[in-house]
Amino acid sequence: YTSYFTVSLETPSASMVYVRVFDMTGKLIEDREVAPSQLEELQLGSQWASGVYNVIVNQGTKVKTLQVIKQ
Repeated sequence: YTSYFTVSLETPSASMVYVRVFDMTGKLIEDREVAPSQLEELQLGSQWASGVYNVIVNQGTKVKTLQVIKQ
């Protein structure tokens, strides 16, 4: 991506979603808690430097890790 990105999640659960972003050195860059209905409105990465980031999305016992690259 070049400016920002959003996360899309298909879930029947209304449990809060936790989004944590780490840079490649393991430093926590972003830590958010949002309702599933608000997740797609959450814009991430606009203030980050170019590089590779690990995005961890967690809802209840389900965890998904994504790797994103900002150009």
